[in-house]
Amino acid sequence: MLVSTRGNHGLAMAWAGQWFNTPCTVVVPENNNPEINRIIESFGAELIVHGHDFYDAQFYCDELVAAAGYYYVEQGNEPEMLNGIGTMGLEIFEDLPDVDVIICPIGGGAGCASLLRVVQAINPEVQIVGVQAAKAPAFSRSLEQGEWVVLDEADTIADGLAARSVFQLPYVIMKDHVKDVVLLNEDEVLEGIRLALGTTHNLAEGAGAASLVAAVKIKERLQGKKVVLVMSGGNLDRAQLELALRQG
Repeated sequence: MLVSTRGNHGLAMAWAGQWFNTPCTVVVPENNNPEINRIIESFGAELIVHGHDFYDAQFYCDELVAAAGYYYVEQGNEPEMLNGIGTMGLEIFEDLPDVDVIICPIGGGAGCASLLRVVQAINPEVQIVGVQAAKAPAFSRSLEQGEWVVLDEADTIADGLAARSVFQLPYVIMKDHVKDVVLLNEDEVLEGIRLALGTTHNLAEGAGAASLVAAVKIKERLQGKKVVLVMSGGNLDRAQLELALRQG
């Protein structure tokens, strides 16, 4: 099987490949988090470094599929993958049935779209607020223009938010229901890392900490409401941690 990734998806599929004794090839862009690359290889997956960003890595996977017949597990457009990710929504409702607002980061959109499907099935009154990097606002821009948008670049320090577009299937799921997206500048992303570390004692990557700092940014709107923050990644490398602490 073949996957492209900046982090969590590649880690999960590499682990699954090892568990089920299935060869797995993972394509990452240049300058990907070296710790993520190391762990992917430690699971026995083949690691290919290709392209400037995640979008380039995706296109290269399409070439590999055409040339060598890989089974390409495209995270955001794989329905069964969305079903699996959506179980986090079931856990939220089990622990907090009367939740009012869920704040969720949006990179490729798979996590938010999966969560939305659960919310729509259990309690459509729950509001989902998306969070994106201001340097990678693909879904926010899509909402503004009323169509699926591919950006020219997505150059943010938050690896998990660095997508030039959301996947097509998540876009279809989200476009009529997720209308509120908070955009974070790079300093706010770093502030989120510090907040997560200092207040929750979790070492979250930029995308994982995005919901926390977004909640602080819109705290007046959240007063009196029961809010869940999705902290979806802990793949923070040492250089970004040092940068976040140094700027604090």
